[in-house]
Amino acid sequence: MTIGKSKSPIKLKTEDKEEIVNALTTLTKRLQPYLVALTPNEKNDLPKLNEHTIGFVDEALKCADDHPEFIPLYPDIEKLTTDINTVAALKSISKALEQTISYLNDTVLLAGSEAYVAALTYYNSVKHAANSGNPKAKTIHENLSRRINQGKRKN
Repeated sequence: MTIGKSKSPIKLKTEDKEEIVNALTTLTKRLQPYLVALTPNEKNDLPKLNEHTIGFVDEALKCADDHPEFIPLYPDIEKLTTDINTVAALKSISKALEQTISYLNDTVLLAGSEAYVAALTYYNSVKHAANSGNPKAKTIHENLSRRINQGKRKN
């Protein structure tokens, strides 16, 4: 799905960037009272609610409402209901953010790729000039060759 009218070049205005960062800061501040940070071990140790287990949880809650005589002292059904409602509310926010982040990452990938292709085109032009004996091009080529080789070693 294409969001913008054209793929490239993309020129993000400074005022737009500032407005986006401010909106994200506001979003983070508004969400902060509802969010927790778990360690990797805590995440690993928790039973997971997902598309395979949500039906079970919903049905257990419905059964508990219909047949309260089987509710043990634990779990607290009111807390269970609150947790389910919280999951639904935060999941809708998370899903919207995931889509935006996906588009953002795609845009960064596209812009970065186009920048890299343009730099490679320039590099090849300089390389050709250096191979033709141009001393200025030779200096530039040597510098860029070190950089391009550093990038290859890091990947």
